[in-house]
Amino acid sequence: MRSENTVERSDKKMDRVTDHTVKCRREQDET
Repeated sequence: MRSENTVERSDKKMDRVTDHTVKCRREQDET
């Protein structure tokens, strides 16, 4: 059970990082 929780946290973290990367890329495209 602990493992699953850790995995979920990692996935959320990755999603957050991906979202941030996409945002940065969009800003670069606009500039």
